[in-house]
Amino acid sequence: MYKYVIKRILLLIPVLLGVVFIVFFIMNLTPGDPGRLILGESAKQEDVDRLNDRLGFNKPYFVRFFNYIKDIVTKFDFGLSYATQKPVVDQILIKFPYTLKMAIASVFLSTIFGVTLGVTAAVKQYTAIDSSITVLAMVFTVMPAYWTGMLMILLFSIKLGWLPASGASSLKHYILPVLTIAITAMGSMMRLTRSVMLEAIRQDYVRTARAKGAPERRVVYGHALKNALLPLITSVGSMFGGMMGGAVLSETVFNIPGIGSYIVSSIRSKDIPAVMTCTLFFATLFSLIMLCVDLLYAFVDPRIKAKYVNS
Repeated sequence: MYKYVIKRILLLIPVLLGVVFIVFFIMNLTPGDPGRLILGESAKQEDVDRLNDRLGFNKPYFVRFFNYIKDIVTKFDFGLSYATQKPVVDQILIKFPYTLKMAIASVFLSTIFGVTLGVTAAVKQYTAIDSSITVLAMVFTVMPAYWTGMLMILLFSIKLGWLPASGASSLKHYILPVLTIAITAMGSMMRLTRSVMLEAIRQDYVRTARAKGAPERRVVYGHALKNALLPLITSVGSMFGGMMGGAVLSETVFNIPGIGSYIVSSIRSKDIPAVMTCTLFFATLFSLIMLCVDLLYAFVDPRIKAKYVNS
């Protein structure tokens, strides 16, 4: 199995290089320059040019790209933020816990409720319960995160006054943003679980278990759900990786100082080192999460474990 892990880690190198090149290229195409955005419209042009030169922004595109990659490889240096002149890595380490807490809580909620409701809908197929859960899943899936967040602020913060509308200083501050992220993911999880469970409960081994008199709960959760876990594990893994980088809207709406809001502010100020490092961090994290998901398959399906052992 270790050979497989090494292969996957080596494959990360071209993937990450491609991500860095694309994002660096897009940031280069965006209008404006960091000197003007940092100093403001009223600043003199010579001051702007002097700042851009000090930041290295006046150098050709490929020279800046090559220097960025060289510093990472040789010094493990991801550069200084244009806006604060502080190491970008230090900023990420400060802001990452906020994003991580939201992602873990959101994945937990969406998985628990999504799988439970999806299994219930599959078992109660073509009933009113199934129809209600299916409609609810579709509504959750199409609701935009920023719209859901603003509705929750309007209801629970402004109208009822139960929960704070912004900040991250207490547990209460995380409730609304976590629910905002979890709702959309919950809808997708409900639909996927229902689909795979409908396929699983029609298999011969389920009929055999029922014919032998096994309790229905054991048939559903011990046999059908266990054999339907592979696509669910994939979905949870990709969901978690997506939430790590997809909390931008929620963090912006609720003013949470996580990496998502940090990326937004960095893009606005054309802080290229900050945007590049955050993107590279998320790309690496997502790839490692999907690697862990693939390895988790071996503990669920013995056939996959045999392939890993032979690879």
